[in-house]
Amino acid sequence: MGLDMSAIDDLIDLARSKCDRPSDRALAERLKMSPNSISVWRKGGKITDEHLALLIELSNSDPSIALQVRAEQASSKAEIRLWNHMLTRLASAALLGVMYIM
Repeated sequence: MGLDMSAIDDLIDLARSKCDRPSDRALAERLKMSPNSISVWRKGGKITDEHLALLIELSNSDPSIALQVRAEQASSKAEIRLWNHMLTRLASAALLGVMYIM
């Protein structure tokens, strides 16, 4: 992820790269929605769980990115802590799994 990019921007860019034409409009058509919705997400508007799941599926991304998106879109410090805590626990569990295999 770039310094000025958010997880949702990265996810949108990756999903749109999977479209016939790499554009927000082509992505919106693929998701059967208004191109304005994608613009809203890029400007910090909330994305629904359904649309987030579709973006993750289309982009073949690790589903854990959903936690990062939710943390970035959280509206309170408590929500940010919750999502970041879940992301940290997931990363720790993955690391323990790798260490166990070794």
